[in-house]
Amino acid sequence: MLTQDEVGLFTVAAAFGLGFAGIIPAYILAIRELFPASEAYWRIPTFLLCSGSGMAIGGWMAGVLYDHFGTYGPAFAAGVAANAVNLVIVGLLVFRQQQRAARFASTAPLPAFQSAERCSMQPQRSSRSDPSAPRAGMSAIGLGPHRRRR
Repeated sequence: MLTQDEVGLFTVAAAFGLGFAGIIPAYILAIRELFPASEAYWRIPTFLLCSGSGMAIGGWMAGVLYDHFGTYGPAFAAGVAANAVNLVIVGLLVFRQQQRAARFASTAPLPAFQSAERCSMQPQRSSRSDPSAPRAGMSAIGLGPHRRRR
């Protein structure tokens, strides 16, 4: 037991709260890293709903188990069991992702090589007769090194 009085309880709760303050933003970043941005509008709220519901049910269930048994031992055991199930699920998802990545790497075709002229980092010369016409690419929108003067 970390504390026996109310001030200690709030201090420990604040320390744990600050420690876990980065968990939800880290989950959001992981979702954004693993899935395309076009799916973020439904994946992130769904995740937040499920994680918040799980946290609420966990606290409620701990109170029910305490009321029934008179000690937090069964509630702690239920929390450990729930986290073990979560670790198994995450492990299976990581294993599945690694298997898919390995399968994709073994079946992906190699890119065709382009000619040396097309792979050149030198800018392509235009065959346009009008040199004042806007150029394609970043220069056309005024971001390239060859900005048009007005």
